[in-house]
Amino acid sequence: MKKGFTLVELLTVVTLLGVFALITIPAVTNILDKQKEKINKQNIQAIEDALKDYNNEIEISDGSTKTVTLLELKQKGLIDYEFRNSKNNKCYSNSNSFTIKRIGEVYKYTVGNLTDGIASDCVPQ
Repeated sequence: MKKGFTLVELLTVVTLLGVFALITIPAVTNILDKQKEKINKQNIQAIEDALKDYNNEIEISDGSTKTVTLLELKQKGLIDYEFRNSKNNKCYSNSNSFTIKRIGEVYKYTVGNLTDGIASDCVPQ
């Protein structure tokens, strides 16, 4: 009697491994994408919090808008870590700008699309 696996047994194992891969790879990819989205939302929330702190330091008259750059927030010590794009791990440009608009006693904070920076914008990790 010969020892070893038959062709049918080997094909069955390969097929099962393929099915397992088809199920797990999209699930893992989905988890990673959700984590990246969560990081981006946390970055935006941190910038909005820094804008609120910045707003407490300055006076904006009713109906006016103040534009603030990421560099200004860093220089004032309102942001003390490097924001990075979770998709490509590049830091965001210091020239990204955000707005604070005052309408009566209500302040509106706008964080637009963040663009990637160059090496001089980044703090080494």
